[in-house]
Amino acid sequence: MTILPSNTSLLMFKRASLVLAASAIALLSANAQTARVVTRIVSDTVATWKTWKSDAGTLNYPGAWSVITAAGGDTVAVFTKPSQAGASATPKVTLVVGPVAGETRPGAPEGVNVQVISSTPPDASGAFSVEYTVDAGGTVLHHLKEVRIAGDRAYALDYSAPSLVFEENLFLAEALMKSFSPSTGSK
Repeated sequence: MTILPSNTSLLMFKRASLVLAASAIALLSANAQTARVVTRIVSDTVATWKTWKSDAGTLNYPGAWSVITAAGGDTVAVFTKPSQAGASATPKVTLVVGPVAGETRPGAPEGVNVQVISSTPPDASGAFSVEYTVDAGGTVLHHLKEVRIAGDRAYALDYSAPSLVFEENLFLAEALMKSFSPSTGSK
């Protein structure tokens, strides 16, 4: 014997299905209205990048930045962002090349006004990075230093900027630092 649902139960089932479907549609349309796609396009205000080459290696840097090449010593070049009016210090990346023993001490420089933010321990080659701040006579300078080892040379890339503008210029400095390719062989 087959039991058929009464008209009342069938009608209640249909009504519940419609209410459920209407609720789902309302929920989906509400979510569709509130869902937004936010795309942040980071555009470099510098239209071109230049390539710097020396016996130490090659490096790409923003075209508007200046390059000061050192005449002697371990500092090879300093890449500086154009200064802004009223700035106490300008963002810069310094490339220092020296014997492995000179730059392979992990960590920030020692001093009373130094605060280490983060650091990575040396890898198998001895390479490491450290982020720290230094109070330099009232101006807090934020540093990101990466040391790479190739052959018998250590290559230290140090991005420094006043703490207030460190993050603003970090993407350019990181791109500059990541582009560095040391020369092959020992010097």
